[in-house]
Amino acid sequence: MNVLVDAFNQTHKDVTVKLGAVPGGQAAYEKIQTAVKAGVGPDVAMVEYQEIPTLAAAGVLQDVTSLTSKYKAEFQPAAWKEAGFLGKQYGLPHDLGPMVMYYNNSLFQKAGIPVPTTWAEFQSEAATLKQKTGAAMGSYLNYGLFLEAISAQAGAHWFGTAGNSWQVAINDASSKKALNYWTDLTTSGEAIMDKGFNAGYWSDLDSGKIATYITGAWGYRGLEGNLKATSGDWKVALVPQWDASHPVNASIGGSVTAVMKGAKYPDAAIEFAKWLTTDPAAFKLAYQNSGFYPATVNGASLPEYSTPDPFLGGQKVGAVYAKAASQVDSSWQWGPVMTSLNLQLQDALPKSLQAGSANSMLDTIQNQTVSDMKAAGFGVTKG
Repeated sequence: MNVLVDAFNQTHKDVTVKLGAVPGGQAAYEKIQTAVKAGVGPDVAMVEYQEIPTLAAAGVLQDVTSLTSKYKAEFQPAAWKEAGFLGKQYGLPHDLGPMVMYYNNSLFQKAGIPVPTTWAEFQSEAATLKQKTGAAMGSYLNYGLFLEAISAQAGAHWFGTAGNSWQVAINDASSKKALNYWTDLTTSGEAIMDKGFNAGYWSDLDSGKIATYITGAWGYRGLEGNLKATSGDWKVALVPQWDASHPVNASIGGSVTAVMKGAKYPDAAIEFAKWLTTDPAAFKLAYQNSGFYPATVNGASLPEYSTPDPFLGGQKVGAVYAKAASQVDSSWQWGPVMTSLNLQLQDALPKSLQAGSANSMLDTIQNQTVSDMKAAGFGVTKG
């Protein structure tokens, strides 16, 4: 971000952006909330999509619908929706994490299996892969955004709103189908549960112990930066489908360049956000310095996405990313208690694998989430 801010300041003489570094994760949001409520908050902050309802309900975000509505057509529908809440826009979508499947093509060729296009094929090919190479087909990643994405792709809608009330359905049939699918793969040894983003996990991918990495498009940078022995062996494909005739995708990650309540310069904040999220020069710098995939409709237009990628065996990735982004279901709604919900999921998943079923875990978290929301003053009419 420091590179991007410097570039903006060099090319915009009427607006100067001062970058403030904050801790990552929940600590960042706590610091931002405290500053905004004390009247010393930033004009704009990078906010992950799942945190928008929480911060909006806390009165931390500025309604900038009148300043942003004219830009709606430039962004993917799912990203635009997630940059707002209950009909109000709080900034411009910065990046989108459409779920894709990175796969070790050399392992696939060794096992004689094609790239799976459905989850049924993925499961049947996992047995062949295990038998012929000893590798697990994929990773059951123990972090909230992965669990939510695989549930959403299967048709789940954990949260919804009607008037001033919430509906909660974390333990619906679609979620149980998706999580029990991965439970079965993992207990059979055809998938490996891991938290991800650690040295041991990267080693498992690089040594051929795990053949696929299902994550947001941004996951490429983690692979490229940590895998050396298998560089050139990997490729990227669309994530498998439950029903190939009705393709649906979900997003893992992504952020909003959001305007904070009490911003002194909201117009300038939107000028910066617009440059950051749509300008080709900003795209190029973001590509060079991060794995962010732009949330714009033409996100794959960057020339680098149409250039053969050495790490991915010379593949041109733009078409895959663009199609994956276009298939993200825009009906998904984040809830107002995502931090506590994600911690509960991550704490409970190992026991759910020991039990051989995700049903009890989801039922328990459903009840706890409803209880947490009511205790926080949210009305819940269903759940």
